[in-house]
Amino acid sequence: MVSYRKISNYYTICLVFLFLANYFFSFDPTYILVGSLTFAYTLFILPSTTGLSRVFSVGMLTIGAIILIYLEKPWIDWAPMFTQNMVLVILILFVPVLTIPLRIGKYHEEVKNLLMKYSDKPQVLYAGITSTVFIIGSFINLGSLSIVHSVVDKNNFKKALLGKAYVRGFSSVIIWSPFFATVFLILFSLDLSIGSFLLYSFLLGLVQLIVANIWFHVYEKKLIGFELRYVDAGRINYRKISKLVLIVVILIVIILITDRLIEQNMSLYITLIVVFYSVVWSFLIGKIVIFKNEAKQFLNSIIPGRANEVVLFLAAGFFSKAIAETTFGDQLQGLLIYLGERSILLVIFTIISFTACLAFLGIHQIVSISAMLASVAPAEIGFSNVIFALILTASWSVSTLISPTTPANVISSNLLNVKITELVKWNFPFAIIMICLYSVLIYLYYLVL
Repeated sequence: MVSYRKISNYYTICLVFLFLANYFFSFDPTYILVGSLTFAYTLFILPSTTGLSRVFSVGMLTIGAIILIYLEKPWIDWAPMFTQNMVLVILILFVPVLTIPLRIGKYHEEVKNLLMKYSDKPQVLYAGITSTVFIIGSFINLGSLSIVHSVVDKNNFKKALLGKAYVRGFSSVIIWSPFFATVFLILFSLDLSIGSFLLYSFLLGLVQLIVANIWFHVYEKKLIGFELRYVDAGRINYRKISKLVLIVVILIVIILITDRLIEQNMSLYITLIVVFYSVVWSFLIGKIVIFKNEAKQFLNSIIPGRANEVVLFLAAGFFSKAIAETTFGDQLQGLLIYLGERSILLVIFTIISFTACLAFLGIHQIVSISAMLASVAPAEIGFSNVIFALILTASWSVSTLISPTTPANVISSNLLNVKITELVKWNFPFAIIMICLYSVLIYLYYLVL
C-alpha cells in the first residue's frame, strides 16, 4: 500500500511540473485547473503541518473563504488565488538542494573547524557565529543554525549568548538574501528586480550584523559569565573555505546577471539556476553519483519536511488576494497617506513597529505583510516600491527577533533546549534598537533615492 507521505511527495512534484508547464506554455491561462489542484493539494498536505503554522494557515484560508463567500465570488475567481504564491513555494522546495554539495563536499566541516579554533575567545567566536550564519545562511537558510550549533554546543557558552547570536545572525540574512522566499514574496508582489533591491538590502543586513557585534562587545559580554575551554580544531583547510565563499559569490553574480537579462519572474529562474549549479558543483568535486542518491532522498522527504512553509505561503497568497477584494486596503491606505503627509519617517517607523508588535503577540509576519502588499500603493504615500520593499523586509527581520512563531526561534529554542519566550526576552532590547535604526536608515535611503 502506498503511504500518505509518498503520495504527498508525488503530488508535490507533479503539481510543480504542472504549474511550470502552464507558466511557460499557458495551456490553462485562467488557472482554473492548476488553481483547483493547488487548492486540493493544500488541503491534502494540511495534516502534515504542525503547531502555529497549521493554526495560521487554517486561519488565513478560513478568513479568505469567508470574504469571498460574502462577496459572492464564483469559483473561477477563487481558483487562481491559490496559485498566487506558487512560484515562491517552488523556491522554498528546491533551494535547499544546495545543501547537498555543501554536505557531500564536507565544506561544513571546515566551517566547524574554523569556529572551533576560536572557541576560547568569546568576542571572536560571537562574531564568527553571527558572520557564519550571515554568509552560509544566505543560501542554506535555517540549516546554518544546526551547523553552527554542532560546534558551539561543545563549549560552555551561556544559552542566552547563543540564543542572541543565532537569531540575530539569521535575522540579518532575511532582509537581503535572494534565496529566501520571504524576500521574493515582497519583490514579486511589488514587481521589483533583484538588482534594484539587493545592494540596499545587503547594506541594511550588514549594518544589523555590525550593530549586533558592537552591542555584544560594549554591553552584553560583561553581563555574561564564561567558563570556556579550548576545543582542538585540527588543521583548517583555508583554501576550501575560500572556495566556499567564491562559490557563493559566483552564484549570486549569476543570479544578478540573469536578473538583468530576463524580464520574467526570477524566483523560477533562481530555482532552475540553483538545481543546475548544485549538479555542476557536485560534478566538479567528483561527487555526482553521491549527489544523485542524495537528491532522491531529498525529493522523498519534501513532505512533511517543508509542509509548514509550503502551506503557510499558499494560504498567505490566497488570503492576500481575498483581502484585496475588500475595502480594508482603502482604509489602510488612507491611514498611511495621513501619516505620510506629516512625516515619511513616521510612516516607516509605524509599519516596522506595527508588524513587529503583531509578531510579538503571535501573529506571524506573513499575515500582516501579505495584507499590506495586497492593500498599499506606495506611490500614493510618497515613496517608491524599492523603499516599500526595504520597509517590509526590515519589518520581517525585526519581527523574527521577537516572534514566538517564526521558524528561526522555534529551531533555536529546540537546539538550546530553552523556551521560545526566553529567546524573545533576550532579543527584545536589540529589536527595539533595530526598529529605530532601520527606520532612520530607510528614511535616509528615501531622501537619497
